[in-house]
Parts: sequence; C-alpha cells; structure tokens
Amino acid sequence: MLSPLDINRTIMAFLYKYDESKASDEFLQKLLDRTMEEGFYTYKGEGNGPKIDKGIFAMTFWLHCLFLQPKSISYLSRMIEDVRKIADEASGVDIKFKESGKDLRENFLDIQCNQLLEGLLILKYLHKDDQLVPDIDQLLEQLTKAYFLLLKEKNYNTKSHFQKNMNFFLKKKIFPNETVESEFRVPPFSVDFLIPAKKLIIECHGKQHFLFNTSQLKFTDKRKVQILESMGYKVIEVPIHQWEALNPDKKENYLLERIKEKGIGL
Repeated sequence: MLSPLDINRTIMAFLYKYDESKASDEFLQKLLDRTMEEGFYTYKGEGNGPKIDKGIFAMTFWLHCLFLQPKSISYLSRMIEDVRKIADEASGVDIKFKESGKDLRENFLDIQCNQLLEGLLILKYLHKDDQLVPDIDQLLEQLTKAYFLLLKEKNYNTKSHFQKNMNFFLKKKIFPNETVESEFRVPPFSVDFLIPAKKLIIECHGKQHFLFNTSQLKFTDKRKVQILESMGYKVIEVPIHQWEALNPDKKENYLLERIKEKGIGL
C-alpha cells in the first residue's frame, strides 16, 4: 500500500505537468481520492487515522484546496482543526525560539507555511464558504506572522536578467514618480513587482512558469493570479517569449498598452 508521502509525491509529479485542457478529471479525482482512502491523516492528532508529519499534512491540505473537488470539502473540514493547532504553534513560535536559540525552520518550514496559507486563501477568496472555516482571518493572521519570521532567515536576491530589464522600464520609464517594489511579499506569494499606489502587480513569467515546450501557463501560476486578483490586485503577466521578441524601443509601449488594458491611469 502506498504511504501518504508516496501518494503526495505522485500528485505533485502529476501537478508539475498538469494541463487543464487535456488532463482527465477522472484521473485527478482518483489521485485525490487516494489521499482520503488511506484514512484521515492527522498531524500529531487524535483519532484513529495514521499520524503524518507537518510537511505531508500541509501538502495534502494545499492539494485539496488547490483542486477543490466536491469530495474535498468534508475532508478539509476535518483537517481544519489540525490547521488551527499548527497556526497556534506558529503564532507564538518567535518567543519560544528566541528563548531556546533554535532555528525556526527546525520546527516549521517555509514551504509548509506557504502551502497552508495558499490553501486558506483559496478557501476564502475562490471558494467563499464562510461556514467551512469561520475563523479563517485569524488563521491567516497567525500563519502570516510565521511567514515573515521565516522570511527574515532567507536571502531572496534572485533577480533574473528579465526582471532587471523590467525593473529599468518600470522605475525609469513608466512609474518614475511612484514607489515600485520588487520581489515584494504578498503572503504566501512573492510577486516580481508591485506598484502600491495603483495596486498593480507585474509578473515576469520565465520559461519555468510554462508547461514544457508550450506557451501555456502552469496550473499553480494560474491559481496564484486568481487569488491575487480576488484580493483586489490588478495583475499583468509578461511572458518571456513576448518580452524577448520585442525590440528595445517597443518595450515601453508594450507595457503602457498592457497597463491601459487594466484601466490604470498614469
């Protein structure tokens, strides 16, 4: 019998090349069903289900939120109590770890925090079911606090040439009199550029954001944009193949047109 980790790895491998236009809903449902057939996995919880670590729990929660099949709702409702336990741990973790001198990541990895946060945001903004998680804002606040604590321990200076080029046009040409934030955090996401005054996000989509040898954006990136737009942001996605095809003297007009399409004045 496959372990919870084996099942999650299989789904993640499937997700990496998941094409909504071609994928079989039946196959996806079977994969998600397997996570439920093994019993209700609890994170150090009570009950009769197998105990799993925080990483597998967070991944399972995120996957069911990401695809949000009808059968997932009752499953998620049973997981919420353990999400609360983890959020409670995370909200006080800074004090506990300052006293002990331990690394926060020994207890809570950033990917686990990100997956729980994204899952809750999907439930809040895309699923819009207030009954499933009535205290969702409190959970988001607790996990966001842990997110920024984890962020302090990492160096995210990873700008690509594409981003550096975009940075020049946004700061020098398009928004010279506005604050332009780069690699800004909108938990649990990192966005390439944010113009706060316009509530505008610019995402530079390199090749890694697309299905292999296609111009089709990956499912997880699409979900990210859906969540950000549901939070009230306007999102412009710039694919690398479009950007690189432009002559340098055409790039400014390209951005101006994309911004105009969003109804944003300059």
